[in-house]
Amino acid sequence: ELTGDDKLEATSGEEVKELTQVNDIGNIVRHKASFDGDAEDKDFKVAFNRTMDEGAPESTVTLPAPFGITAPEADASFSRENDDIVITWENSGTADDMEISINGDCIVIWTKKIDGDPGTYTVEKTELDPHDEKETDNCPLTVTLTRLRGGSLDTGYGEGGSISGQVVRTLDLMSTP
Repeated sequence: ELTGDDKLEATSGEEVKELTQVNDIGNIVRHKASFDGDAEDKDFKVAFNRTMDEGAPESTVTLPAPFGITAPEADASFSRENDDIVITWENSGTADDMEISINGDCIVIWTKKIDGDPGTYTVEKTELDPHDEKETDNCPLTVTLTRLRGGSLDTGYGEGGSISGQVVRTLDLMSTP
């Protein structure tokens, strides 16, 4: 968490943006900025500027290659009890890792990190746990597919922490019991 005059700034080319704080579930704090464009290898520098010490001004990261989700089709319907969800994407085979998450009112948030970039992943029907009170409900689900590339975190942070370039795609589905 930033305090006092602390500031995080991201730079890509000539564009500079201040990062905003995002509080996730629990005590997890992230900082985020969005830039237009998702060209592979687009460079970013993130500076942690402080007045009390030298901070950590030299973290760097590049974006992984863009991609598109090719299956399932948007708004497709599937049964949580009977159907697996086969997710496929184009431009696979990179050295970057992938992450899939599925979120909806009738299920417990599900996330899976995938080593490498195989271009397909099957979410088996047994992997999605229903919320007890909504087990018999229909609900929309959002599938989020992220390609991640680790960057170089400035040594001024000490131990811990990470930085990654991410290309994110989403897909809406309908889920039935």
